[in-house]
Amino acid sequence: MAYRMLSTTSLRLTSYNHNPYNKRSLSSTPNNPTSKPPFALTFKEYRSIRRRMKWRDLGMGMLGGIVSMYGFIEMFIRYQPDLFTMSQEEVKPILGIDPLIILGMGGISSLLIGYLAMNHGTSAIWHLTHPEISKELSQRDKDLMQRIAAYRFKGTTQQSWEDDYHGEKIYTLSDYRQWIRKQQQKRKAEKDI
Repeated sequence: MAYRMLSTTSLRLTSYNHNPYNKRSLSSTPNNPTSKPPFALTFKEYRSIRRRMKWRDLGMGMLGGIVSMYGFIEMFIRYQPDLFTMSQEEVKPILGIDPLIILGMGGISSLLIGYLAMNHGTSAIWHLTHPEISKELSQRDKDLMQRIAAYRFKGTTQQSWEDDYHGEKIYTLSDYRQWIRKQQQKRKAEKDI
């Protein structure tokens, strides 16, 4: 009985080792079923935190962009209060350029700068105030990217943009499994050609 159990275990472990796309070693698998999992966050928690961070950073970036653009336009109008009441001939160019072009370019520039500053600033403040979760998220990101790189199909056939090469459409564990199946199908189709 023990021999049969040992042989099925060794067969299972042997088949696990012969997977050319699996980079994990047998020593990394826990022998104790009660051992702590490698990550404190589950995949679902990880994705929900990432999703909240993305939307928060996007919202704060948009708010920062709008506020900075409003500030620039307000400052510009205070600099040239009669800009919209003067005739075309009375308007003085700024650095040889029409003031409305300066207003438009400056508004767009301040919008982009405000968006980027607020987006990255919000993210940096969150990472400073939540160091343990931030460390866990970076470990999860690294692990997910290594898994995607290990299972990604890198064939000679032309890739289309809908292939989700970098795994951007992976939101759940089911999406991840589906992504792996799709990569395996591409690998099999490449071998058949």
